[in-house]
Amino acid sequence: MTKRRAVPALFFSLTLIVLMRSVVASQPGSVVAKALTPVDILITGGTLITMDEDRRVLENGAVAIAGDRIAAVGPAADLQARFRATHVIDAARKVVMPGLIDGHGHAGHGLLKSLGTDMPGEWYRACELVYALGGRPSNPMTAS
Repeated sequence: MTKRRAVPALFFSLTLIVLMRSVVASQPGSVVAKALTPVDILITGGTLITMDEDRRVLENGAVAIAGDRIAAVGPAADLQARFRATHVIDAARKVVMPGLIDGHGHAGHGLLKSLGTDMPGEWYRACELVYALGGRPSNPMTAS
């Protein structure tokens, strides 16, 4: 083969190899496929209640967690194809609510825990006044 014919043939061969590799890499389970992104936890299979702008509820959803951050939320099949987790939690038949912050508080308990402890039954009375009646006009603690 002459030098003139070798260059186009080599170019054609390299192009064919690159094309074949990209077709193989796009196949699921391919060894050549892109490496999965590592995450610490992948919660899969649950009913996922998102807080995105569309307020989606996904059956068989998943949440990927890296460190102390939510890395991704979406259908389980999509996240399992993108992430490799150190720990996988099967949330089948459970509700998954990523990003939920339990905002109800028990701060008052810290203040109340020692009120009335020296008198039997007074702790419950103090709790009732603060939690059940607090702020109401008929509350004896706030009445003038």
